[in-house]
Amino acid sequence: MAEWQSEAIEFNKLYAKSWEHKIPYFGKVLSEGLERRENGALAYADGLEGKTVLDLGCGVGRFAVRAAMAGATVYGHDI
Repeated sequence: MAEWQSEAIEFNKLYAKSWEHKIPYFGKVLSEGLERRENGALAYADGLEGKTVLDLGCGVGRFAVRAAMAGATVYGHDI
């Protein structure tokens, strides 16, 4: 877990340099959109207990962590 956390921190530092974070309004819109889609996907996949989830393009793993907390076995992949 510690290795994942350190990689997530480094990813966030790199992502913080992206254009969305240089223009606060767009960063807020993007963040809200991601959260809405994440919540929708979790609602659609109701009852993840014992299921396997593949999170492609997982970034720092926000969705993957929430799916794991819901009882799924999660595999995340990102470049």
